[in-house]
Amino acid sequence: MTASVCRSRLRPFLAVFALAIVSAQTMEAQEKGAAKRRGAWISVGYGFAQNNMECTGCEPGGANDPWRGGPGGGVVVGAGGAITSRFLLGAELNVSGAGGEDRNSSILTLQGVGRFYPWDRRGLYLSGGAGMASARVFRTGGSAEAYGWGTHVGVGYDVHIPRARSLALTPYARYVATSIRDGNVTAFGNMTDVTALQNKSVVQLGLAVSWY
Repeated sequence: MTASVCRSRLRPFLAVFALAIVSAQTMEAQEKGAAKRRGAWISVGYGFAQNNMECTGCEPGGANDPWRGGPGGGVVVGAGGAITSRFLLGAELNVSGAGGEDRNSSILTLQGVGRFYPWDRRGLYLSGGAGMASARVFRTGGSAEAYGWGTHVGVGYDVHIPRARSLALTPYARYVATSIRDGNVTAFGNMTDVTALQNKSVVQLGLAVSWY
């Protein structure tokens, strides 16, 4: 995958992200009457993901080889409850991946997460979490995977939908880091030459639909 293809994939997400931020600013006056965050919350998002992976024993590939990271997509699903109107706790499943020419990779984390809103009546929040992580490379006839720990830090902004204050469009950006020990690899089929698999980081930019 060339750099121009990477830019073409990222451009729509940047446009949506910018539009959501502009919408948040124009709707700021309306936020004064927004309901506070309380009770349960659910968020489902999708966006661009850039992986940084190392695979010892993988066959060499071209530029932006999915077995060594590269651009792709990511899905984030979270749910939990509000401790206060400014602090939310929950659990989150984060899956990002890349693929091409029968060379595919995926990064998965399952984390306990927290969201902190500096202001009661505004949508800006900071997020962080920690939990389990896995990295996987696969193709037709084989796969290799490894397990470890993952953490993330991020930022987002809830743009509440008029006439539906419990719903929000949420642009977000986050950095995910994983720690997977060398040699902790399970390989199958035609990928038994893989001896180490390490994902160093994932950078994500996306848009979620959130319910509070």
